[in-house]
Amino acid sequence: MRIFTPRYRKLAISVSYFTLLSILFNTAAAQCFVNPRIKKITADISWAIKSYMEYKPVDFDTNPTKKYALLIYFGGTGEMFQQPGGSDQDLCPVLGYSMPWRMNVGHFPNTVLDNAGQQWSYLVVMPFVTEWSQQYSVDPGAVIDYMLQHYAGRIDVSRIYLTGMSRGTDNLMGYVTSSASSARRVAAIVPVANCFPAMVGTPTYDEQVADLAAGNVHMWGIQCAGDVPCPESNMQNWVSSLNNANPGFGIFTFATFACSGPDNSNHYAWNHAYDPDYRPAATGNKNVYEWMIQFTQTVSLPIKLKDWNARLVNGKVMLEWITTEEFNTKEFIIQRSAAGGVFENIFTVPAAVASSTEKKYSLTDHNPLPGLSLYRLVLRDQDGKEEYYSIKRVLVRGGWTDNVIIPNPVNDGLLTVYLNIQKAQRVSVRVFDVQGRLLRHQDRQLQEGVTTHNVNVSTLQKGVYFVQVIGEDFKAARKVLIE
Repeated sequence: MRIFTPRYRKLAISVSYFTLLSILFNTAAAQCFVNPRIKKITADISWAIKSYMEYKPVDFDTNPTKKYALLIYFGGTGEMFQQPGGSDQDLCPVLGYSMPWRMNVGHFPNTVLDNAGQQWSYLVVMPFVTEWSQQYSVDPGAVIDYMLQHYAGRIDVSRIYLTGMSRGTDNLMGYVTSSASSARRVAAIVPVANCFPAMVGTPTYDEQVADLAAGNVHMWGIQCAGDVPCPESNMQNWVSSLNNANPGFGIFTFATFACSGPDNSNHYAWNHAYDPDYRPAATGNKNVYEWMIQFTQTVSLPIKLKDWNARLVNGKVMLEWITTEEFNTKEFIIQRSAAGGVFENIFTVPAAVASSTEKKYSLTDHNPLPGLSLYRLVLRDQDGKEEYYSIKRVLVRGGWTDNVIIPNPVNDGLLTVYLNIQKAQRVSVRVFDVQGRLLRHQDRQLQEGVTTHNVNVSTLQKGVYFVQVIGEDFKAARKVLIE
């Protein structure tokens, strides 16, 4: 059973400027100072998340082609509730605590440097739920999907970071330990005053650690000593287990400033953790913002393709494909070619940009080419890179006058010969290399009409070959490329 966390206490700063602003936030007036870079956004992110706080980099709107690091912050029980709609002033209760407080008063770095000396800025978002009962229903995967869609082309997908405090760590840690594929979407995490349990010695814990390690996620846990509601031993166990699997990937440090609070719970680690001046030696004297930016995640293929098919239905070609995961996708392109011809783009379809659920796409080629057509699916991602998927062949029989059609190139290990013969006869199919050596030889008795003959060439090396097809009343030769 998880322990309820007390309401969070605002950071007390000795510097008079920040103290004054802090007092202003907690006056009886309904209004408060809201940094112009902070906005409340209504958004249908998931069934539970209907709004979020946005904190844009200084040059975000004036530099539309620049990419930024994405930092997602998960608040504690006292911060995570907002109703959709309203105005930026509704964020006042949030801006009195933790990292949002520092962003609001200008105590948050505009830029940080990575290991190569390159300058980066964070686009920061904080998701909200509408009811207390939904505090465990914050899905970081849905938040990542939405942000990649909403800020398409503006986020460096190798630089996505998660941080959160107290109850927010349940959502953060629960996500990166749920599966290796979830963990691989994130470069680094910073759980502060962690409440996510470490059930050491159980099969569940071993599996969670394995998923976290397989995702190559770097983790820095920060906690006050003697944390009462959420013992620091949990975070220390997570860090130790991660380092056993991936040495050097985990760090644990103690926060020391303003830890006790009025209830002496020692739970207020966020008072220190998000301070840009908090630079423990264990991180190489880097604060949390500088530490996170040192790490990038290797982005795998932009999609997981479950199915891709082209089929003839009532004289039209139905083109269908299904993805189970998309990451940084921009658009799909359908290309078509006649046998032996050049591929041309015939359709372009917007992709999901980011999705962790199954997506189905379908198109119809109402005017297919007569004879044999080749269809190819191409994915273009947000960075302009293209991925090519298998070629599908569709035979439209009307208007086919040639005896033999052989799709070219051959890229799936199967040489397909389409034959249109006028009478039943024995047909020989032979494959030669460029030196004229016979490599494959098959004879079949075929019936009158259109038939298909397949030859397995998967063991042949890539290159140019010659195919000879001989029947009783016809003879044909074709040059093919095996890829």
